[in-house]
Amino acid sequence: MPRKSPRGGHPIAPAEGSSLSVPPPTYGYPPPYTPPSYYPPPGWAPPPRLPEASFGNLFTGTFRVFFKDLAVFFLVYAVLSVVVGAIAYGLAILFFGSGILPGASGAFFGIPDVTFTFTGLPSIGVFVALMAHVVVLAVLAVIISSVVTGAMTHFAVQRLRGTAVTAGGAFEKGLERLPSVLGAQLLLNLLIIGTILAPIVGLLAGGYARNFAVVGLSALAILVLIPVVIFISVSLSLNAPAIMMEGVGALDGLRRSWALTRGRRFSIFGAMFIIGLLAAVVALVGSSVSFAYPDVAVSFAVNVFVQGVVGSWAVILAAVAYDLILKERARWAAYPPYPWPYYPQQYPTGAPPPAAPPPSAPAPSPPPSP
Repeated sequence: MPRKSPRGGHPIAPAEGSSLSVPPPTYGYPPPYTPPSYYPPPGWAPPPRLPEASFGNLFTGTFRVFFKDLAVFFLVYAVLSVVVGAIAYGLAILFFGSGILPGASGAFFGIPDVTFTFTGLPSIGVFVALMAHVVVLAVLAVIISSVVTGAMTHFAVQRLRGTAVTAGGAFEKGLERLPSVLGAQLLLNLLIIGTILAPIVGLLAGGYARNFAVVGLSALAILVLIPVVIFISVSLSLNAPAIMMEGVGALDGLRRSWALTRGRRFSIFGAMFIIGLLAAVVALVGSSVSFAYPDVAVSFAVNVFVQGVVGSWAVILAAVAYDLILKERARWAAYPPYPWPYYPQQYPTGAPPPAAPPPSAPAPSPPPSP
């Protein structure tokens, strides 16, 4: 008689030509899970509080580095202001025969807050000379500032790491990496200008044609693109530390900055914003002094002082952010991970394959013939 299947289904039929039935499949159970005898293992502890690139650490770290080497940073950026002002004055004499631009208010052109009061459109020759003056000055200023940015970035990072470095050695490194730093600065500026150039042109064209619809749309586009410009600027703000400390090129420095700032962009932006406000306050105080004493020498001295104080803050902030992010990631990568529960084997989910049927009985021999 055929047996019932283990689950109460149809009876299992015997094999053809045999009185034996196929044995039913056996259903096993997974072995019981045995947790480790100790959890967590001895010696494991949460990682210590690291100098993360938070807003507070970025802000305090920037001014800690600045005041630690106040004389070096102040002197370098004060000299930079003097050099750029002298170049601007010399170019003005070269192009116009005087240190004062045509139609200007009589102030020294090297001072950034000079106000130009053209009473009418200049002639073609004066306009071409003015454009040439601006272009040449911009090119020279970008080259000189790139050298200073690279040198002071190297100086700040090495001082953060406790490495002995001199200003002369930092400037040697800055000159060595000048093509990469300059290329990265130019690419970043072109990217930012290209992002917001179209609405600015539309705003100027609409204002010239007195088309208020174009002016309104252009102003709205500028407002929409401002967060994009801020995002790009913050994401690529660590290109100089990456280039100076890792020896990469301009494009690789921008890519490295994008990767390093991921997850820390809000903190970096907050530190940039507050430090920028403080720099604006210092510049406003300097402008008030220049306004109270309207003299070229006083204005020039105030401008040099202001640049010596606030000129290095953005460079130091980038160096501090770079160093803190690298330290944070390196320590987390080297720390053993937390031993979360694990399952050492995969439990079987199905029944084992049925056993092979036994061999069938041999056929009976025919009866002998009479």
